[in-house]
Amino acid sequence: MKLGTWLSAAVIVVGTAFGASAKTVNDTSNVVFIVDESGSMSGEHNFLKDVVTSLDSALAAAGVTTRSYGVVGFGASFSNPGSPRTLTDFVSAEDAKTAMSGLRLNGGTEDGYTGINHALDNLSYASGAAINYVLVTDEDRDNVDNALTYGSVYKDLADRKILLNAVVNARYNSDGGYALGIDSTGEAYVADGSGGFTRSTGGVAVSGSGTTISNYVQLALDTGGAAWDLNQLRAGGNTAMSFTQAFLDIKVEEITTQPTDPSPVPVPAAFPLLLGGLGVMGAIGRRRRKNS
Repeated sequence: MKLGTWLSAAVIVVGTAFGASAKTVNDTSNVVFIVDESGSMSGEHNFLKDVVTSLDSALAAAGVTTRSYGVVGFGASFSNPGSPRTLTDFVSAEDAKTAMSGLRLNGGTEDGYTGINHALDNLSYASGAAINYVLVTDEDRDNVDNALTYGSVYKDLADRKILLNAVVNARYNSDGGYALGIDSTGEAYVADGSGGFTRSTGGVAVSGSGTTISNYVQLALDTGGAAWDLNQLRAGGNTAMSFTQAFLDIKVEEITTQPTDPSPVPVPAAFPLLLGGLGVMGAIGRRRRKNS
């Protein structure tokens, strides 16, 4: 089955099923896709085109009435290599899907922190929106801006109550076996072999490309978001269907229940508070409420 065919089949079911039982807290959402533009990312670019419209349907079914999507690319080859760029400010899901067609595949220097920082400073957030970032990259961080540290990026996300999901080159284990992804409470999402998924305890990141776990996985978990194994998506077949279903289900749970941004005006990048290390970051990662 072709990539687009099984993705579409999987996500339509998710949108219908989740809407029947979802409890809506938030009615406005801003979702930003922050995407690696290097040459190995074509499959993920196609995945996101399908996901954005399916996520929109699932959020609508869950009662989120005002939904918009932004797209930021990072790592493409420009006169200033690796510079992030806005492909679109907040628009409808269909318009965001169109904008994703402009993602490039010519990069080689990828710094996800610059993509996150660009999204913080350059998009027009709705007042009172639940803001959710999706970082997608198969590389660890290539540091092109020493002013951006784990502490400064975390502080900016935490101040805005932004949940980060990291779809990255990392592997996760759980009590139920290899996991598609894990969240900040240690819950894991495990493929069931039939295109669906089950939930398990004991989720933990066990390996990753370079500094992927310390820079991206930990950051996502500390914001209260989730981290995902991009290689499970690349596996295709039922495993990729399971990945898509779990990803959409969890995204809807997060967005409908996460705290909303108290200050929609972007935080100036010139005034970060450096927290210095990972030890102080765990508490906020536990705040997200979950549906059962």
